[in-house]
Amino acid sequence: IAVYQRTRPDATTAAESASGAAEVAAPEGVPVVLQAAERRTFRESIEVQGNLQARNFALVSPKIGGVLDAIYVDEGDQVIAGETQLFQTDSVKLQKAIAIAEQNLKVARLARVESQANLRRTEAELGKIESDYGRYKSLYERGVVSEGAYEEIASAYEQAQAMKTHAESVVAVAEEQARSAEIALTLAEQDLHDSLVVAPLTGTISVRMAEPGEMGDAGKPVVRIDDVDSLEASTYLPGQYYGRVVPGTTQVRIGSEGSWWLSLIHI
Repeated sequence: IAVYQRTRPDATTAAESASGAAEVAAPEGVPVVLQAAERRTFRESIEVQGNLQARNFALVSPKIGGVLDAIYVDEGDQVIAGETQLFQTDSVKLQKAIAIAEQNLKVARLARVESQANLRRTEAELGKIESDYGRYKSLYERGVVSEGAYEEIASAYEQAQAMKTHAESVVAVAEEQARSAEIALTLAEQDLHDSLVVAPLTGTISVRMAEPGEMGDAGKPVVRIDDVDSLEASTYLPGQYYGRVVPGTTQVRIGSEGSWWLSLIHI
């Protein structure tokens, strides 16, 4: 507040005035407005630029490599986790692989049946020769049959035992081959199932990175899904403001072009 005081001329000044020698006019008074002091809160703010991105997102790539037969979604489409089909790879090739695996399984099962039948036949022959061997052995010990006849039946008995062992091993191999064929069929069916990819996350297709007919590989994303219900803002502050940011206290407003559509968010 500035206060101006009007001075009163003394006798000398009056005399000079009377003689018309006044040179400087006295200052005029200035009006002022007075107001009682009060406490106010001053906010310090800084405007920065940043990015908004989904907190949860998924880069979806094929589980099975191959040609992309079809892509069922485009940018902006809404998808539901576990329900929405995204794309398919090499379905024709995989269906043929299933047909081949099914045929191999049939052959393996027939081979197993044949080997089991051969084992039963060998066991029957061994049983007959074993009975003959026991009888000839008893006769040989009593001196009724010659040594040559006994040795012949003994040799046949040993051969029958070896044939049974071989037949058992063939059955074991056939069973393993049948199991391998069953596993191969299961894997082929799983590959076909995996070739059709469904959405792993509920959200929006934000980016489509491939087109039908292109090669798809595991680890090479075809689409990106963003969960726009949960967003995350990121920005950079000048270093001199770091110490002024207090987690849980500092407030942020988010918007664009002067329109604030998220306000008073606590960091």
